[in-house]
Amino acid sequence: MSDRTSSRGRRSFNLEPYKQEIHYLLFELLETQDEVVMYLYNTHQISISARTLRRRCQEWGWRQNAEPASPEMIKIIQISFFSGWQTDSQIAEELQDAGFFSSTRQVQLVRLKHNWTRRTRGEENLALQKQHCAEEIEKALSEGTIRNYGHNFLWAHMQRHGIRLRWGDMKEVIRELDPEGVRQRHPEFKGKSRGEYIVPGPNALWSVDGYDKLRNFGIGIYGGVDAFSRRLKWLFVGISNRTQVSVAKQYLKVVRTINTFPVIGRSDRGVETSIMADIQYALGVSDKESKEEIPQDRHGNILPEWPLREFYLFGTSTANIRIESWWRQLRKGQVGAWLVRITPQANVRY
Repeated sequence: MSDRTSSRGRRSFNLEPYKQEIHYLLFELLETQDEVVMYLYNTHQISISARTLRRRCQEWGWRQNAEPASPEMIKIIQISFFSGWQTDSQIAEELQDAGFFSSTRQVQLVRLKHNWTRRTRGEENLALQKQHCAEEIEKALSEGTIRNYGHNFLWAHMQRHGIRLRWGDMKEVIRELDPEGVRQRHPEFKGKSRGEYIVPGPNALWSVDGYDKLRNFGIGIYGGVDAFSRRLKWLFVGISNRTQVSVAKQYLKVVRTINTFPVIGRSDRGVETSIMADIQYALGVSDKESKEEIPQDRHGNILPEWPLREFYLFGTSTANIRIESWWRQLRKGQVGAWLVRITPQANVRY
């Protein structure tokens, strides 16, 4: 290491002793220049800028040429571009983290080649974009996929399928193509409010239940929702949702995966919930005993054992509001349209 000082007073470092190490980091480990700069500072106490490193690499005749864009790389760029508002440099960083040797410029070239633009300019291009928007929405409506989607769901659906469109165009097109659907989604057609549903916090209550609307077609669905955050904890799809062992295994798998369980579980008195309720009770009692708590009633009298209601609640399915709300959204968003299409055929006897 040299102790020379430039005319401006900035210390100059000799990188020749570290040339092989830098080459290994850049071309074998595919580290970025910023990462190499940080490595040199942390390991050898060499403080240089990325610009200095870039200039030294040019003096050594090194060039970090990005690898050709493979189909897998293009797919990652497409997903990253349409799933959020990431810049080209952020997408390039994701590619590098995934093991690809890419650059911001390469991401930009791939985007432009596939016409994945962030902004459309010119009246002609705007008209073509709106026409494309109308074609895609009309196609999705004919398939029944977006029949009950509001603006936000429709926007997210189009983004997931790699279709970029303007918000105003989307609203105008959906009003023209599906005026009845827009009218039915108006607030005056929505059901009455059920009032407040107060939960203390996350994992205070899990609302679990099965969905039987597709039972006649051999599809059973079972799931659970955190009543506070309304986050879906799990969703099972199989040939039956009425098996005690299956539901118990689903519950245990979720508990092991997230390493937590609810304070209280909530379901109807279906035949499939017995073992799950026993597991929830055992976990709750074990947690109370670890905290050296003793069972008491609301008057402070000591009880011989913990009551089930401290850890699990049974009630009607219609009163199990959180999971029923999720089933209602599932029917409005997806299942309802399919039931309309396949139910008449299923009822036909040959």
